[in-house]
Amino acid sequence: MIGMGRSGTTLLTNMLNSHPDVISTPENEFVLFAAKSFKDKNFDNAAVVNDFMNLFKYNFHTEPSIWVPAAKIREDIKNSSDKNFVNVCKLTYLNYPLAGQKKNVSLLVDKNPVYSLHTSTLHELFPDAKYIILVRNYKDNVLSRKKYAYKPTSVFELGVSWNFYYETIFKTAALRKLQMYILRYEDLVSTPKETLQKLFIYLDIGFKEEMLNYKEKAGEMKKHLKENTSGEKFDKVMKMHGNLESDINTTRINAHERELSEEENSILDYICYNMANQFGYAKKQPKPMGKWGWRLRKSFYEWKMQMYLLKQKMYYNLPVGMRFVFLKKK
Repeated sequence: MIGMGRSGTTLLTNMLNSHPDVISTPENEFVLFAAKSFKDKNFDNAAVVNDFMNLFKYNFHTEPSIWVPAAKIREDIKNSSDKNFVNVCKLTYLNYPLAGQKKNVSLLVDKNPVYSLHTSTLHELFPDAKYIILVRNYKDNVLSRKKYAYKPTSVFELGVSWNFYYETIFKTAALRKLQMYILRYEDLVSTPKETLQKLFIYLDIGFKEEMLNYKEKAGEMKKHLKENTSGEKFDKVMKMHGNLESDINTTRINAHERELSEEENSILDYICYNMANQFGYAKKQPKPMGKWGWRLRKSFYEWKMQMYLLKQKMYYNLPVGMRFVFLKKK
């Protein structure tokens, strides 16, 4: 599950986890983090297994990784007939501690917005994977990310990053011929049952009514987070996702009309129109040329996003041991 953060990915994760045959995990990033160093390793070797398990002592990203696989994963790896990296990743998902006692899991879903920029790597590992691309009105998305940003952030930067994420997804999808399904946040909260039914046709498994009772899963995640993270991390995540125990509502659709200035809305139209038009969000064609200052700032943040992606790719190509230097333990 990919797409820009603050687009309904956590809501959909909880809905999917309410299906008896689905495990859908929140951000952990272990696949991307481990791929370079472990994809050719044989997990018959106890030292390799130990090194792999050591990964889960660290936070891979700016958001806290709130789960580690259950302890029985070691036994599951030992008993596996095929101990390659891909199968070990699947066993890791199957040992998601909030999965409960699901016995007939037929679908594993990994939710991580940062994977939007690394679908080529994922495709090499999982060539038959299906992608759910979450998208939300670009102005509402920017408004939400601006509200929950750790520091004041320009709408230029937020708009350009929204654009960049989806441009990168579609470029890779065309190149790799990825199987993908676009799901709009607005449809998910306006007509949840119908939207999930269509999604599950794509996923080729049966829809279950209990997915609409997702609040129980949201409560379980909140409890798990509180028991396994510091108070500061718990407060940070609850600030961003604390409303997930509420009923589905449409109150944040078109919130940008009330909460962004006219200039901010115009800037986002200027930056995002072409991509937004593909999703059915853009209402009118903006003027072909923005102000010179707008053009320069847009170009600067486009360059900044390219450098960000280059830095990420270099980082994930380093040996795992070297990357530990940059990470904090949980």
